[in-house]
Amino acid sequence: MLSATRAKTKIMTYKEQLIRGLLALGWKVDDTSASSKYKAFTSPFGEDQRLFVGSNGALRSGRVATQSHSIGDPQHQTSYYIKVLKAGGS
Repeated sequence: MLSATRAKTKIMTYKEQLIRGLLALGWKVDDTSASSKYKAFTSPFGEDQRLFVGSNGALRSGRVATQSHSIGDPQHQTSYYIKVLKAGGS
C-alpha cells in the first residue's frame, strides 16, 4: 500500500511536464492551431516558429503540425527535450 504522502503526490506525464516546461521557458499556447492531435506553442522570440506537444510526450518543431519534425520523445531525448522537461519540474 502507498504511503499517505506518496498517494497525494501526483505523477506528471511527459505531456504535462513538457507543457509546464515550455510555459516556464516563455512559449505561449497557440489556440489558433487546427491540430487536434498536438498542443501548439508559439515562440517567445517573435520568430515564426512553433512547437507541438503530442499526447504521449513527443515534441515536434515546425510551422504546422503536418510539416513538423521530431525534436525528441520519451525514448529519444535530445538536449532541448531534457531542458524543457527540467523546466517543467521533472
